[in-house]
Amino acid sequence: MVRDTVSKVCVMRNLFDFLSQGLSRSFKVTFTILFIVINVAVITVNTVYINATIERQNVSLRKMVEHLIYYTDEETALTYLEHYGHTHEIYLSYTSVDGKYTIVTETAPSNGDTYHIIIEGEKHGTLVIDNAQSDLFMANLTYLIVINAMLVSLYVVFLLYFNHQMKKQNTRIIKDMRHLQKNIDTVNFTQAYDFEEFSQIERAFEATIRKIKALQKSHRDAIEGLAHGIKTPLTIIRGLVEGIAQNRIEPNEAINTSIEEETQRISALIEKIIEGTMTDAHEVLDMSELVHASIERQRRLFEDKGITLHHDITPKIIVKGDNDALRRVLEHLLQNSLTHTPGGKSVTVRLNETHLEVEDKGSGMTKETLEKAFERAKSSTGSGVGLAIVKTIVDTHGFLIDIDSKIGEGTRVTIRLRS
Repeated sequence: MVRDTVSKVCVMRNLFDFLSQGLSRSFKVTFTILFIVINVAVITVNTVYINATIERQNVSLRKMVEHLIYYTDEETALTYLEHYGHTHEIYLSYTSVDGKYTIVTETAPSNGDTYHIIIEGEKHGTLVIDNAQSDLFMANLTYLIVINAMLVSLYVVFLLYFNHQMKKQNTRIIKDMRHLQKNIDTVNFTQAYDFEEFSQIERAFEATIRKIKALQKSHRDAIEGLAHGIKTPLTIIRGLVEGIAQNRIEPNEAINTSIEEETQRISALIEKIIEGTMTDAHEVLDMSELVHASIERQRRLFEDKGITLHHDITPKIIVKGDNDALRRVLEHLLQNSLTHTPGGKSVTVRLNETHLEVEDKGSGMTKETLEKAFERAKSSTGSGVGLAIVKTIVDTHGFLIDIDSKIGEGTRVTIRLRS
């Protein structure tokens, strides 16, 4: 019976396993997020720099063509353009206003920038430049590959070092437990003992283990919720970066401010992940302002997809709750609508004294999916996790949530606010 009791004592290893796995998971999640953020920042800065550099080169080329035409003749300018296109590996074309002079490189511009050649205040010709094959892009690609290779190398080295340290510490604990078991096994018992106290210790220890496992699950759910909350800021940043890269968005101070604000939101979520807490700080807040701000943050994503985003918000709706948590609720609902609503359709957000409602004209859900909407099970889009997080936050605030959905017609999520 002593040996049975000693073998139960070895369950203490589970305590260290919990701490080891929890720390390892937190470290990996945090380091992975930092790796993604650094990559996004490098790509953003590099894209802005490349676009600005190309624009300066194109303007300089236009001025040179105007100079050559004004001080020499148009044939000299065309010879210079042909040489420039060949040496810089770019596609370009030039056509004079009267059509007498024209030049087109071997591959004509397909998506180039147009510049008007102005001589003495009058339009003299049109120059089209396509930098798609510019050597500047190739140099930039090499630079990004090198930077990413360095970041990945650091990522792997840090993970291997951290795992090695945790394994070494774990080995020490197991060695000490085995030593303790060996010493107890070699004790020479000369009389009978009543092991009722050992049974009590066993029951208390098992109760403690159950509490630890419950804390472990709570911690895992908290980390998962916070990590999922990073999805929206990253989506917004990616949309801005892609818009800049595709020349759909002009880089300006407002864009830089928007990227900075989303980065700060990611940093705040990472701090919560490091702290391992989802504690809500309830306060009196203006729900109308919170909803309006969340809509404006994601409006560009809906516009890029061709979705009309409507809202009907009653001003000065005051509730008591956690600002960050309620903002995550609306972000998850908007992201789900964005994911499942095709272009040309609409999404509507309504807020009044009694409820908050997000309705889309998307694909809708089947009856089976609707029944399991709030279960913490990842779907291919990740929406299962998002709705489970929404349900948890809503329940914490004492609100009620309801979903009405039909295939091919859309989905309406209603959160009934407490009075």
